[in-house]
Amino acid sequence: MWAGLLLFWAVQPGWITNKILPKEYLHPFAHVISYAIFAYLMSFYLRFGRRVASYRMTDFKIFALVIAACLMWGGATEWLQHYIPERVPDLLDVLWDSIGATAGSLCFTVRHRLRHRRK
Repeated sequence: MWAGLLLFWAVQPGWITNKILPKEYLHPFAHVISYAIFAYLMSFYLRFGRRVASYRMTDFKIFALVIAACLMWGGATEWLQHYIPERVPDLLDVLWDSIGATAGSLCFTVRHRLRHRRK
């Protein structure tokens, strides 16, 4: 569901996104925060999802899979922006996405390990 929200936001024309996020310096923070949430939710699903939990994925495999999926999703949305009026694809946005994805996945991994260690 979060991926759909990210896609919906990515295909909006530039005049809409400029009204919602008018300051240019807020743009990287929006990428980092949105992809951190995306990575956290994806990590949670890969760890606790009923269909996936039976595969017994290690923390490293989950981390790598989440980062790869977020990079592909971020790259795909930037590519789509090439066809949207007043939007320009930017590789720097993919970098911000990957920073957010790394932060979100690390937050989940650290939280999971700390909770698991206590038990």
